[in-house]
Amino acid sequence: MRFHSQKLLVALFSLGIFGSCSPVKTPVGVSVSPRLGEVMLDPSSKGTVKMKFQVPVDYLSKRGRLLITPRLVAPDGKVADMYEPVAVDAPVYAKKIYRKKVLEGYVDSLPGQVVRADRWSELMEIPYETRVAVPEGWDDAYIDALVSVEGCASCGIIDTLFVAKLRQSEPVDTFSLQWIRPTLAKRPKVMEGKGIAVLQFTINRSDIDGSLGDNRAELEKMAKTLRPILEDSLASVHSIHIIGMASADGPFGFNTNLAYQRAVAAGRWLQDRMAIAPEMKERILADVRPEGWEPVLEAMRQAGDPDAADVEAILERYPADGNNDDVQEREIRRLSCWERIRTNYLQRDRKVEYRYTYTLKSFTSDEELLRMYATRPDAFSEEEFFRVAELMPSLAEKIEAYRKLLAYYPASEVGKNNLAVLEHEWQMTNSRKGGVK
Repeated sequence: MRFHSQKLLVALFSLGIFGSCSPVKTPVGVSVSPRLGEVMLDPSSKGTVKMKFQVPVDYLSKRGRLLITPRLVAPDGKVADMYEPVAVDAPVYAKKIYRKKVLEGYVDSLPGQVVRADRWSELMEIPYETRVAVPEGWDDAYIDALVSVEGCASCGIIDTLFVAKLRQSEPVDTFSLQWIRPTLAKRPKVMEGKGIAVLQFTINRSDIDGSLGDNRAELEKMAKTLRPILEDSLASVHSIHIIGMASADGPFGFNTNLAYQRAVAAGRWLQDRMAIAPEMKERILADVRPEGWEPVLEAMRQAGDPDAADVEAILERYPADGNNDDVQEREIRRLSCWERIRTNYLQRDRKVEYRYTYTLKSFTSDEELLRMYATRPDAFSEEEFFRVAELMPSLAEKIEAYRKLLAYYPASEVGKNNLAVLEHEWQMTNSRKGGVK
């Protein structure tokens, strides 16, 4: 997947004639899934990086080409290598490219995969895999991805995504290297997660209006987060808590009740949108908590507002944990800068947080373990990975199982140790084969 950086730079700017307006429409950016954190390299300082680039709906206008270019970044921050990019072509852009090919014999100089966004619904996921090689001693090297646009000379680079840190295999003392027999005790696989929907409401109302602001996109994002869990045959959902954030501006009691009713409304929307079964509806619970004045204070700090110190002094004098919500509001309203605070810093959007907990099914037989390992390694516990590694017939397959274990459980000390044992055995086996004439 590696290629010359100069070829990429030529390809990135060769099609600037196709437009002058920004192809990026929304502030919600491209993301990487899963969040790898670290990728452990083999003893030869090589490894494979696998991921999916997630491009949200309406991220592009109809006339743009989005380019995502993974890069190897050295410990000193300099780009050491660039890998084949991914191009996402919006409909009008793709048609123009096609016409140039037909009428002018144009050849697209961009290497890598080109994806058309014609049938883009909610979130496009683009699989990507590349091999990386890192010089010895580069302990802080990492992979990132440059997000840029083509057909927009004034736009250029719009984002840089962190992908993963590259971790060198630790030196192994082969004289003290010993296999650790893993404990295979079964434990419940309890998982949890959370997210936030930023919604707009009619003043003093709690009903959901999809036409206000980005409500429709925010609610669909919540549904998209929860749908895989609710529809996962391996998951048993315990609860989904939807928490309304009570505004700091106004009477505390009134705002608390209003935020609670808005959380209830968001839960009802979710139930209707996903046709949730009656028994599951009982596990969707509404709650509320005060948002407080901290977001306002932080916004003032970010803006360099000189009156931020006055707001901070009030919050310190009347801490929220002393049931001083109404007192804080009264004192802040008395400030001479109150009108500017209300105009510039009070949030018009309301946050609704959702938290969910669920348990993943434990696999009861070796046959089931091997079958599910091929399709759902994300549902495996650390102990189940250990058992799969035991069942693998070849040394290479055992090594692969341990590498996959560490991708999901990078802190596993037993996993690190046993992988080192297996890789040392692999090296010794290959060196013996190389010595045979």
